[in-house]
Amino acid sequence: DGVTDKTFNSVRSALLNAGVTPAVVATHLGTIISSKGNIIKVDESLLTTSSVLFDAVYVAGGKESIDAFLKAPESLEFLNQSYKHFKPICINDEGIELYNSSDACQKLNGKNDDVKLAEAGILINKNSEEF
Repeated sequence: DGVTDKTFNSVRSALLNAGVTPAVVATHLGTIISSKGNIIKVDESLLTTSSVLFDAVYVAGGKESIDAFLKAPESLEFLNQSYKHFKPICINDEGIELYNSSDACQKLNGKNDDVKLAEAGILINKNSEEF
């Protein structure tokens, strides 16, 4: 719950327009509520899926959403496995907090150098207005 509407909807629309089938993975099945109160269907639970089943990972912003992910160890495991399997990872806004706890961040020595991140397949956007 609490995912930022603007960036979530923007990325989802771009993926759909490109012919990609995005899936929403959350801490629980059912639905989540966005930061503006919109209902979003959850396709997979972190407890019942694996990052190897996906081509890439997008971590949307939203303080409430990221706080929930930080409390669920399986969310960090999902992100770590995505990195270990060379999946492209895109992180927005507060999602940086999850990244900062990840294996990728540790292996890159906490550097947020855009070139090093890009070489590792990671895109971090701290300003959703520019995304």
